[in-house]
Amino acid sequence: MIAADRRAEVVRYYMTKAMGMPRLFTAIMRFTPFWKSLLATAPATAHDWAIMGPYMRGEALRPDDWSSVEVPTLVISGDKSGAVLRTAARATTDVLPNARHEEVSKLSHNPNVELLVPVSGQFLVVADRFAP
Repeated sequence: MIAADRRAEVVRYYMTKAMGMPRLFTAIMRFTPFWKSLLATAPATAHDWAIMGPYMRGEALRPDDWSSVEVPTLVISGDKSGAVLRTAARATTDVLPNARHEEVSKLSHNPNVELLVPVSGQFLVVADRFAP
């Protein structure tokens, strides 16, 4: 589908098969303003799947797979995001040795710079104090 540049099919396939989204939602999404942005990302889904595929199967993350990640990491979720995404954020935080989780009020799965900047900025200021 990617090689044939059938972007709408790629997006629908990725959303339903990789992310587990109901087909009805993907049908509705075609009429939203961000559908055009999703089509633009279609060629990258093969790379997304290559990296994320093993971790998007509903299985618990294995701490041994992540124990070598030493960089301070901020994992952000939004209180308006779906429960699956919030659970995934907490699970990711739990396996990363040097991670902190922040659930941002009023944030959904769609990025909102005004909501992300304060928590990200605070993390970067604190993380910088511990940089070598």
